[in-house]
Amino acid sequence: ELDSLPKVSLLLHCTLVYHCVHNYVHVCIVCTRVSRPVTSSASDAHATNTTTASVTSDPHMPTFLNRQAERVSVPGSDQLFFTVRTHPNNHQSRVELLALTWFQTLEPEDVCIVTDAEDEFTSKLKENGFGVVVSSCNTTHNVQDLSCKVGLEFEFLYNKSISDPRKKWFCHVDDDGYVNTGVLLKLLGKLDHSVGQYVGHYPQTDQRFKEFHVKFGIHVWNKQHKAFPQMKKGYYHYAAGQVYCMTKSTLAAAAPYLKGSSAFMETEKKCGYTDDLTVGFIIDGLLNIKLMDTPLMHSHSEKLWLLNSSTLLEQATVAFSGGMKIPLAEDKGFSIKADPTRFLSYHCQLYPSTSWCKEPATSPATAFAISEVQNH
Repeated sequence: ELDSLPKVSLLLHCTLVYHCVHNYVHVCIVCTRVSRPVTSSASDAHATNTTTASVTSDPHMPTFLNRQAERVSVPGSDQLFFTVRTHPNNHQSRVELLALTWFQTLEPEDVCIVTDAEDEFTSKLKENGFGVVVSSCNTTHNVQDLSCKVGLEFEFLYNKSISDPRKKWFCHVDDDGYVNTGVLLKLLGKLDHSVGQYVGHYPQTDQRFKEFHVKFGIHVWNKQHKAFPQMKKGYYHYAAGQVYCMTKSTLAAAAPYLKGSSAFMETEKKCGYTDDLTVGFIIDGLLNIKLMDTPLMHSHSEKLWLLNSSTLLEQATVAFSGGMKIPLAEDKGFSIKADPTRFLSYHCQLYPSTSWCKEPATSPATAFAISEVQNH
């Protein structure tokens, strides 16, 4: 039907988006205009670098979002390993933002994305040393298919914990999360990595918080007790599935229940929870490795606009999605229209020496403008 419209200099990027809430499926088609660079004067906003990291410009580095990536050296980052679970529809709209920003604070081999299909973008990631794992799971967002994918992710984390003795912490981050590597290192550095640790944020604003308590305490205890007779009745904590970190000991202890698609799907079926609640059920509840709840690790489940703007750069993780944005004012970097997720502006606040941070404030932050929908 577009053929009947007036011919204009406009290009649309359209994506079929769906998400499930309880027994309802919401489907929509999102079309966004491909933005073109706008030449205008740069903002005079001044950023203060609050980390000891140094930015290195290298003409041989890859380009993402029409910008040359610049390596940021964060001392101690080789202790960390990250997996990012995503979907092919989000490779350019989300993962490319991560590849340009916080991925650059790590060595490429210390980051791996878990997705459902390969394309030009994943090929580019692999060419530049980043890990890419392609699942054979179905690509829907229902509980079973997610569990299949999470089990594969746990298997990869477990294998990495065995093969790489340098690594102390193994973290999962969703594809809408930004990791402030220096702050996360300081946070984890206060903990003993040689024992079982499970670090994240207990999302009390999440509706599932109440449901999780009720299920554990009353409704399905008899079913769970038969499946896991060694588990004591009580209330347990889970980290929001968008971001959490574990040690080698935790991965080893959880492996029989969570490592591999088949094992995770079987565990999820027995305990009756979604993927992140299943992780909490096993680690905090069954294994008694209690969640170290930290208010510094945030996800899109939270009301991020309630954060004090003066402490924004002191957070270990922040996120966007489902209408939640990083609460960074427009005078702090790129314009909101140019940088709707605020990821690039946030990165520039942390690492202002990055050369592309000096671009005009209205230069597009993405290859095409992002219209966020609830897709989590």
